[in-house]
Amino acid sequence: TMEATPAASMPTARLGLSLKLPSERMGEQVTKRETSRSRVLDIFVEPSLLRGISIHKVLRGAGAGLRSNAGSVADYCQSEQLPRLDDFISHDWKSNRWRKTATLCFVYNKKAAVIASVVVSIVLAVLQLDSVNVLPKFSGERPTPMGGRDIPFPDGVWATCVSPAVFLLFMVLWQQVQELMRPGSCRKVFVDKFCIDQVDEVRKIAGVYALAGFMQHSDRLVIVYSPIYFTRVWCTFEIASWLYLEKPLSSIVFMPISRALTLMVLLGSVTFFWLFYVIGKFLLPYHYLFIMVLGVPVVVLPGMHMLRHLALDLHRLPQQVKGFSLANAGCFCCNHGHIMPGTGVRIPCDRKLVLKTIQSWFPDGTPILEDGGRRSSKLSSNSHSSTSLASAERFDREVQALLGPWILRNSSLTTLRYRDALLLALPYIFRMADVTAAWQRATPPDLFIRMLVFEYLTEILFTFPVIVKLLLYMLTALNSCIGVPNNKILDFAVTVLSTFIFVVLFFVPTVVGTTLSSDIDSPVASSLWSFFLMVMAICLYSSWPCVLCKAMCQGRSGAADPQPSPPPMDEWGCLEAAGASAVELGPSASGGNLVERNAEDCAVSTVIATTGIHVIEGSAVAATSAGIPSSCPLAAATEDSVGLPPKSRRDRLAGHSFGECLCCVPCDMQGNPGEQELLAPEPCVATSEVYPAFSRPEVSW
Repeated sequence: TMEATPAASMPTARLGLSLKLPSERMGEQVTKRETSRSRVLDIFVEPSLLRGISIHKVLRGAGAGLRSNAGSVADYCQSEQLPRLDDFISHDWKSNRWRKTATLCFVYNKKAAVIASVVVSIVLAVLQLDSVNVLPKFSGERPTPMGGRDIPFPDGVWATCVSPAVFLLFMVLWQQVQELMRPGSCRKVFVDKFCIDQVDEVRKIAGVYALAGFMQHSDRLVIVYSPIYFTRVWCTFEIASWLYLEKPLSSIVFMPISRALTLMVLLGSVTFFWLFYVIGKFLLPYHYLFIMVLGVPVVVLPGMHMLRHLALDLHRLPQQVKGFSLANAGCFCCNHGHIMPGTGVRIPCDRKLVLKTIQSWFPDGTPILEDGGRRSSKLSSNSHSSTSLASAERFDREVQALLGPWILRNSSLTTLRYRDALLLALPYIFRMADVTAAWQRATPPDLFIRMLVFEYLTEILFTFPVIVKLLLYMLTALNSCIGVPNNKILDFAVTVLSTFIFVVLFFVPTVVGTTLSSDIDSPVASSLWSFFLMVMAICLYSSWPCVLCKAMCQGRSGAADPQPSPPPMDEWGCLEAAGASAVELGPSASGGNLVERNAEDCAVSTVIATTGIHVIEGSAVAATSAGIPSSCPLAAATEDSVGLPPKSRRDRLAGHSFGECLCCVPCDMQGNPGEQELLAPEPCVATSEVYPAFSRPEVSW
């Protein structure tokens, strides 16, 4: 998010070193000596610099503060000094301000908007009841054939018309309403423009260097993702900072702008559809014809055109995740040839500073954060380079492997969650509130209950979620086969085709459900139809049917392969390869023993360290103090790491890389004294088998 904020040399004041001016400061050259003395970015932030801004101020004026990254004294004064932040908002400044504001409103106001609109619809339904009779109902004096007999058709319109307006107001203004009702209750967030002083040069440099420190004091990372997000160096650095701080992936709110807009366009289309339905029913006797003639071209066609283009952005998300690269990310300085526009002043490189920081945070062999908040012991194939570029490339690969599946699982178009589908069914809930109030006495009780359960509840819980999921699958298939044609006529033709498919998907199950639920003579048919839709919804939104089918297929193919028996273990709880021999190397610095294992088919040894020892791969420093002979091919240094804070023990994994031999899984000593834990399983070159991990002191399989 730190666009147009080039790197600068800024040792913290508590170190007693002089502060350097930022690279964008006008009228002063940045010398090579200053650049060479630049250090890496820090994970600590001075308490006086730790500031946050209330989210209602960020969204005020339709997100006027997100228009550009040019800050002022007034912007900085809107933030306040805080001991901790609720959210760190990560975004790029090149994305459209309106889209980012809509996405943030969706993230922070969605729940309140849903609750408020549903409550209002219930209140309006109560006010339409015959016993209350505050709001009038509309009948039109027009009988309607239902179940083979003519019955009066009173209807309500209040919830259908008013509740969507309440939803929109709360979606836009909820944070302001919350601040008025309970001052200071809004979430405190970090946005660089407001929380880093953009005028005072010294404080600006300090804030830039302490960017990871702001994340250290944040509970959530809110990523407002755009297609260019992974191409900005400061955005990729923020992800690296979150991983380095060992924050769990569950605390990341990854919201692509296209996904939020897609859901809102779908919701708006369904809302307008019901408005056309109500208007058409009271204006024309053939209201379905009115909807088809006017509603489809006015509402569905433009909405489908927007959906296709938004869905294409989400369809490209896997390729964008694969393009995650620190080394190739763009930044202000590199885009301008390291020359400040308008002044000709040479500026240092942001990318070099970020790469240097990544190299210091994730040195060769240091594992990247694992899903769930732990570091993975998965080894990188190229973990022997000592250059910052090699460290960045290794970091890119592991982040792609780690974040890729997680992002697609939470943000892909076809992985829409059931609760999001229920959000899109809100207009059905508003409509059901009107129908319940209007029909409760005018309709026979048996028909009223059946229509309420088998028509509206079935549509809300099953029919509409199934329609939405099939629509998203259809859009994904069209994007895979056609994409967005450059020819506008062909593009419009694809939109018309998509609209036709959607109309068929929408009207067929809706008409069938309405017909069956209103037929008083076929209760079994309506029940079977509801059950069929329920099964489809479960299959589309749940993963266990796929797991069950896979298990059944494996059962037909034959018995499952027997699990490999556990390999022999010694008193240290470490795996031994076939034919391995243990050689005691003597006492370590903390009183334990270091053991060298040699397998018959392996050319390299594995060094096992005991509690309290910090092993640094490939280093011969202090090897003699650990009792390791200098002839050992994996001479490792040991140093005492007792007493370090948890966030500083990120290198305490014993033996990150052992050449071509991975026969013995190293012990990880991140826990309490005396505790040893084996992490992810690794293949054994000698036996070509992979054994599951187990832990000490209670060894279990």
